[in-house]
Formats: sequence, structure tokens, C-alpha cells
Amino acid sequence: SDIDALTEIVLHGVSRIKNKIESVYSLVRAIANEQNKYPNLFYILPVTTENGKGQNLLEKVGLAKEYQIIFVCAKSGKPVPYDGEEGLVFSMPSEFAQEVLTFWKTYGPMIKLSAILIKMAVEASTGVNASDLIPSSVSKFVSNAKEYAI
Repeated sequence: SDIDALTEIVLHGVSRIKNKIESVYSLVRAIANEQNKYPNLFYILPVTTENGKGQNLLEKVGLAKEYQIIFVCAKSGKPVPYDGEEGLVFSMPSEFAQEVLTFWKTYGPMIKLSAILIKMAVEASTGVNASDLIPSSVSKFVSNAKEYAI
């Protein structure tokens, strides 16, 4: 159903963000333990974009924010490239996204079961297929949403 598809898209995006956070955590832990070739001095800065250009869907709707870790040489004060790039770019879920994820983990199964029961009750009592009540524009949005997700 459309709700399942939207839920899957959001959970997929949050999962990708979680994986990035874990990789950043591993890197920071390695730096703290001096197990890495990168300097211990670094900055974490928000990545800015012009008018939303280059933002993914989660950033556009306020569910995530991109940051960049820029490593700095303690001797020269100059930036040290990370894998040939200016720095390591990663996304963090916003506070709102974290609250949404907690909500869906807690209440999602109950809401899904309730929706199925309501759909069955509507179809049994009226003979109308509940899927026919959803505007086609919503169905098209849900089916096309995956190509805009991160």
C-alpha cells in the first residue's frame, strides 16, 4: 500500500544515514586511538548548498543535514585531503527525523494493523475497494518517490 511504500522509503533513508554515522564514528574512534593516518585535529562544518541545489530528498524535507569533516595538520594548519576530497561528507538525521523514527518503531506496527482492519471493515461493509478512495496523484507520488530518495 501507499503507506507501506512511504514508510519503506523513509526507513531506507534513515538506515543509510545510520550507516554513514557508524562509519564516521569508526573513523573518529580510530583517530582518538591514533590508529589512522589522518590528523587528530579536525573541524565539522555544515555543508551549504545554493537554493537546495544538490540536496537529497531527506535534506529538502528537513529530515537530515549534511556535514563535512575537514582534517587539519596541527603543524601547518592546512587542510589534509580525505581520500582525494576536501573532507569526509556525511548526513545526520535531524531531531525531528529521530523522533519520527522512534514514533514509527513504537507505533508503526499498531498503525499498520489498524489500517488493514479499517480497510477490511470498509470493504466488507460497503463493497468499495479502499484503494479506489486514494487519489491517483497520491499513488503516483508514492510510486515515484523511490527515485527521489537517497
